[in-house]
Amino acid sequence: MGHLRKIITIGFLLLATSLSFDSNATVMVAHKGQWKDFIYPQNSLQSLQAAVDAGFRGIEFDLHMSKDGDLILSHDEGLKAVSNCKGKVKDTLTQDLKNCILDKNTLLSIGQLVLKKVQKPSPMVDLVTVLKVVGTNPQVEMIWLDHKINNPEMALASLTRALDQLRELVTPEAFQSVFAKLILNSQENEVLKLSKKIYPDLKTSLEGKFGAEPIRDRVRYLGLMRAHDYISLNVSVPLGHGPLLTTLFRKKKFRRLLEDFMIDANKRGVPVIAWTENQLKDITYFKTLGFAYLLTDIPGLSH
Repeated sequence: MGHLRKIITIGFLLLATSLSFDSNATVMVAHKGQWKDFIYPQNSLQSLQAAVDAGFRGIEFDLHMSKDGDLILSHDEGLKAVSNCKGKVKDTLTQDLKNCILDKNTLLSIGQLVLKKVQKPSPMVDLVTVLKVVGTNPQVEMIWLDHKINNPEMALASLTRALDQLRELVTPEAFQSVFAKLILNSQENEVLKLSKKIYPDLKTSLEGKFGAEPIRDRVRYLGLMRAHDYISLNVSVPLGHGPLLTTLFRKKKFRRLLEDFMIDANKRGVPVIAWTENQLKDITYFKTLGFAYLLTDIPGLSH
């Protein structure tokens, strides 16, 4: 009976995706750049350039705000664990941050507990530099900005500052091209709403606060899509779609729920960004679900 249900579910899923967008057109996105080979550090200009050189058409990185209001690429606020600097991004001036050398990568998605040194340490970098150097590359079609600032006004101010600086550095045509590639991601609905109010053409993605929360709270998240362009959710660790102890080790159930969710999302024409998968067999499976974008850490998985 379970096997028959899976066949029926996949059949409906394929029908639903054919009505909206090609499920085989899922774009692979380099999560924090190309860093899993431990040549370059995560969230560095060098790792992002390496990802593009490897064929990735999408790049993702995390953003924190410096003491003087610039957006700096960094997954966590703390500097000591992954660089030769101390303190926090928010308490440090941009110029001082650019002198910090990233020399380790974090191996866990949460925290800085498990680290590994990289072969080629690289300086921290600001958003404007990345957009100017990598974002203007015509091969890049999607730039996912994971904004870690939860205060709507501060988040908007830092984004505006970066866009104004970029506008001064590139041609109007190049600026519009880069802007069209941006997708601003946040767990905070108000951050995205305010940014969208000021920049109506800016694409936004609402992230589940507990990773896969949109699967559980489907009505709320799909309903909010009137204000946003994408939903983003965690597909690698089945958390957020139910009580912790009843969901953590139930991969098959999670995938059934995910399949049902994607049927609904595809029927409604709601594109979904999925993160972060590193197993080839699972990537192949997830591509059948019709995600718009799928993040990975693994070099060589750009297609």
